[in-house]
Amino acid sequence: MGRTRTITRTIPMRRSKRPEQVPRQAVLVVMLPDGGVEAYAERHVDVHFINRLDAGREDGDLANMVDAYLESTLPRPFKELYWPNKLRGTGVHERVTPERAADALFKTSILRGLREFRKEVANGR
Repeated sequence: MGRTRTITRTIPMRRSKRPEQVPRQAVLVVMLPDGGVEAYAERHVDVHFINRLDAGREDGDLANMVDAYLESTLPRPFKELYWPNKLRGTGVHERVTPERAADALFKTSILRGLREFRKEVANGR
């Protein structure tokens, strides 16, 4: 009888390609006390401001109509951005006076001091 020969081949597995990581772009939006809005970004970032209609209480059909109006007034390059999965942040315009800012800094320093005190107590000092 003849000899039987087994041939084994290793087939390299393809690594699944990860989508290329797109570098994150920073955009800073500053709300001014007079109601104005400023956006800061690199030159290649396009920014567009639009006011949403104030139709009072929006629910049901009225909310859909306000959305449809807003979408119809958006410039073409921005239409694809107005989707819930593209929303990157929300905020509320709040008036910040020097007194409120100083108060916030004071509260922050108290919290920082309490954290350090807690660490000292934990370390047995």
